Amino acid sequence: MSISSFLNALMGYLFGARRYTRKATHVGTSLLAFLLLVTIGRGSHAAESVKQPAPDDYLQSKESTKLPSVPYVWERKSGKKHLVVLGTYHLLDPHAPMYQRMAAIFDRVQPQFILHESLAPDDLATETRDQAIRRGADLGFTVQLARQLDTPTESADAPAQAEMTELLARHPAREVFVYLVATRLVGSYRNPDLQEAASEYPSFFHAQIIGNGVPVQQGWETWDGFLREYREVTGQSVTAKTWDPRRLDPTLKMGRLNEVARTSDSLRDRYVLTAIRKSLQRYDRVIVVFGSAHVVALESALGELFKGEH
Repeated sequence: MSISSFLNALMGYLFGARRYTRKATHVGTSLLAFLLLVTIGRGSHAAESVKQPAPDDYLQSKESTKLPSVPYVWERKSGKKHLVVLGTYHLLDPHAPMYQRMAAIFDRVQPQFILHESLAPDDLATETRDQAIRRGADLGFTVQLARQLDTPTESADAPAQAEMTELLARHPAREVFVYLVATRLVGSYRNPDLQEAASEYPSFFHAQIIGNGVPVQQGWETWDGFLREYREVTGQSVTAKTWDPRRLDPTLKMGRLNEVARTSDSLRDRYVLTAIRKSLQRYDRVIVVFGSAHVVALESALGELFKGEH
């Protein structure tokens, strides 16, 4: 896998898009475990329907001045309880200033428990600092810090099957199909490598479309079938130069795929809130590391949750 392809994969996570793994190469065979997040469950927390504050609408957060903060820090402390939620960007550069800031926060808070986005392969924490960042970006750095502090970690993300059930309940299968291919194979990044995506489409289709129980229509099993359906859903043809990741951004209202993205991210946010609430019942000092758009959308709900749990 080229660095540009891997960056394309990780950029999808900024607004919550899960990504299909390409074949493991020199980047590391456990990259398979890191990126294959649709066919295995990511989180262990059920999104409870008890009286829990709701995340903000992503459309309300699109103009937030907090999104450019790297990382954006939401922090509350009352008595023994101390909660810090870091809204991160998925940066592969070990020299990015964000990582120095994260390390300083971890050192100051000395967390007893850490929640993070996605799933971390077991051996990611055994890499050197720079290797972990180049391989897993902010997730790699988070598990590195957790190892140094001897602090337990857990994914706060939604299981894939729960997400798929939610998407299919709220959107036509065609739109879910197009969204999955667009975000997890082509990627939420400009100028994607469409030739590479086309070559890997058969494996992706069986693993993520059939494997996740999406009702399949005739013709979807081919790359041309996806191109046709994308054009039907968005009104646009697929070319590298015109590929617009804003169509997959939950904070925008450009078309039906934005709506699917909001459904996905809103569900994942509910799982994050449940995980935080349960963690605060067990631990006094908790740090959460998640994509910045999620944290901005969760901000008001986090305040209500913290007041109710400390």
